[in-house]
Amino acid sequence: MKSFQILKKNLVDNQMPFWQQGVELDMWQIYELVNTVYPFLCDPTLIRPQDGKTVKWKHYTRFALEDLRKTGVLKKVNPGKRDGRWVKI
Repeated sequence: MKSFQILKKNLVDNQMPFWQQGVELDMWQIYELVNTVYPFLCDPTLIRPQDGKTVKWKHYTRFALEDLRKTGVLKKVNPGKRDGRWVKI
């Protein structure tokens, strides 16, 4: 399993325990937290070939957010907007 896949699994399985309930975070804040907690899984040199610019660990972090949203752990603050603001419920 690749580092970004392990990262996603850890984020989903552990439900982001470093993020307190009721706290709203922007995507850049989520990325900072994830990179602080899992620096060894956040390789900035692994880029998605589909667009040539998206860092894979960030892409898989967004996948984890969606998985946690589906299980009721997180929700988007403004679901109609693409502002990237999330809250842990």
